[in-house]
Amino acid sequence: MKRITPILLLLLLSACASANAEPAADVPSLNTPAAPILTATSTPTATLSPTPGPRTEGTRAVVIQENVPPPTPTAITLPRALPDAHTQIFQPGPASFVTSPFRIIGRSGPTWNNRVVIDLVGEDGRLVSRTSTYLNALPGYIGPFAAEVEFEIESVSEQARLEVYTHSRRDGQVYRMASVEIFLLSTGRSLIHAAIDGPERLAIFSPRTDAVVSGGSVQVNGAGWVDSDLPLIIEVCDRMGDTIASTTTFMDSPGTGQTGVFSAEVSYAVEVSQPGRILVYEQSTDVPGFIHISGVDVWLKP
Repeated sequence: MKRITPILLLLLLSACASANAEPAADVPSLNTPAAPILTATSTPTATLSPTPGPRTEGTRAVVIQENVPPPTPTAITLPRALPDAHTQIFQPGPASFVTSPFRIIGRSGPTWNNRVVIDLVGEDGRLVSRTSTYLNALPGYIGPFAAEVEFEIESVSEQARLEVYTHSRRDGQVYRMASVEIFLLSTGRSLIHAAIDGPERLAIFSPRTDAVVSGGSVQVNGAGWVDSDLPLIIEVCDRMGDTIASTTTFMDSPGTGQTGVFSAEVSYAVEVSQPGRILVYEQSTDVPGFIHISGVDVWLKP
């Protein structure tokens, strides 16, 4: 029997251990190229040419506008709240389209014999139609009114102004007027807009009704709003309704359609004490004539 030498025994044990061991994980070789390392790179900056190229039709325009805030209008403080309107048209409202006949509904008064006069004025200032009705109220009070308005026009459509007049109970002269801008149609269908109740657009605060005016001069103060930049007309009328003095003034307000105040001094001359009237007119820029008239009865003294 042959003897197994220690070296041979060691070789046999090593071979058995290698056969029973799990396979080792792959170890990268030192010669294997490493994975690339990603690094952030900055975007190349465009280099501006020191001299721009020639301008052509395809060159884009660059508009530089200074950021300036719009002016803030200064609010006007009224001396007191505007009173309710004496004369108003509720139907048809502004910008309504009407065919003949159409119905007008409103409120007015007090007026001479409770009578209300309704005029329809064409875009050239001509009188298209006139009718009248009466207030549904006791004499001396404000009340509702209604009427049917008929008209004839040659064109298919026409801009017009619908006016409502009241008269002084003292002498029957024109006292107040309210209006609304509408469109007349000779054919088609009506489109009626309604208006809402509101304050007096030309309120006269002084002089007050039946105030005594003397000294040949009267200070007229009021408040309201206007729809144009035209001046207001202020008149002093005598007992016959004739104009004996007049002047113009502007509404002091932030802009058209916004409330403001007006004031003017009117010089007049009368020989004897008599009843009179102060009237304020707002002029129209579209249909010739006036948009609104406000008035107060006074007593005039030399």
